Amino acid sequence: MEKLGKKIPGKRAWKVGDLVDTELDQLIHAANTLPEQRDAWLNFTPEGFGAPRFNSRMKAVADELNRGFGFCKISGLNIEGYDEDMLYRLYWVI
Repeated sequence: MEKLGKKIPGKRAWKVGDLVDTELDQLIHAANTLPEQRDAWLNFTPEGFGAPRFNSRMKAVADELNRGFGFCKISGLNIEGYDEDMLYRLYWVI
């Protein structure tokens, strides 16, 4: 990343973490796995979703939030075509 012609080194450069197709597929699968009753969502753990690659990405995000710069940008999720219920599910899983 450059600023005024000089490269910004290391983690100070804000980089985008794009979700890859496998991670998106696993996110959607995990969202569909949630039961109808939203109260029951509290009983789900990341391991229960059967989404290892997506879980790995979310662990890296959590690590950056807790031990890094305190923010992450995740891109690659096109929300068009999802109804309100599915959007709740997707964001809950994230």
